[in-house]
Amino acid sequence: MQYVKILKEESVPVYYGRVIYELDEQKNQWTILQYHFFYAFNDWRLAANGINHHEGDWEMVAVYLKNDLPYSVLFSQHGAGSIEKWQTLIKAKDKQGSLTLHPVVYVALGSHANYSKPEVIRSPSMYKPGRLQRLLFWTDGLIHYLFLLFNPNQKARQIAMKEIALKHTTFLAEDAFINMRDEMDHYVISLPMELASGDGFRLGFQGDTLCEGILRSSSYLKRTLSDRETMSPNVKEWQRVLLNSEPDWVQYKGLWGVKSMLNDESGPPGPKWEKPKKDQVGVQERMRWSRPLDWLAELEQKIR
Repeated sequence: MQYVKILKEESVPVYYGRVIYELDEQKNQWTILQYHFFYAFNDWRLAANGINHHEGDWEMVAVYLKNDLPYSVLFSQHGAGSIEKWQTLIKAKDKQGSLTLHPVVYVALGSHANYSKPEVIRSPSMYKPGRLQRLLFWTDGLIHYLFLLFNPNQKARQIAMKEIALKHTTFLAEDAFINMRDEMDHYVISLPMELASGDGFRLGFQGDTLCEGILRSSSYLKRTLSDRETMSPNVKEWQRVLLNSEPDWVQYKGLWGVKSMLNDESGPPGPKWEKPKKDQVGVQERMRWSRPLDWLAELEQKIR
């Protein structure tokens, strides 16, 4: 209720900007434009069959310019990240259909992970979980498959048998149930889903959302949706707050939310700090904050 009151009094959406200048070993000049976003609550599990719930969520998108030319955009995702070269990046179109220099960022429902294009990911591989989590994911899929197989509806049983017969993977593979649907086109399984469809509320440069690629989230969400009240800003233009002066709240090393016994259920630290690991002494700065070129090199290495 307190957050609802804040939104009513200060309804203009805010991003927190930071500009960094770096020089690499080859004497290239880099200008790094960081855009930090704060979300009061991560409801990934409730909103899109995700993995966790927790108070607070800090995410970031960074535009990298090399010798004053756009080079790439980096996206935060679940404590890690991804990269998209500027040439292949989706840019917003204006109302005349002409391309602008505004990158389009697709924010995942509930988790707020950032993507460079509309995507729906239904796989435990997004989190690289341990053996126990993989077993739980697979067991969940198996239970749903058995419900379909022994359903009194003959068509549902036929679909189950046909789907499992057409699998190119083995019956025990963790992704064996990913594409299975019943006769009502419902997904049979409930594996964690990352839904960055682009058909939700849009902020920033307006243009025409129909000009850019989107997916229909209704094709993936449950047919019976929650009736909980949601709020959207009254305006769609950003208010910018610069962080280069590093205000006092940026120095806060605690969590932006309740601490839980489950690490993924705890609130995150602020934009500058890493989440402490077990038995770790002290809090470390995020690589993307203090060593942005190292973060660039790390993500580039992953796509080679």
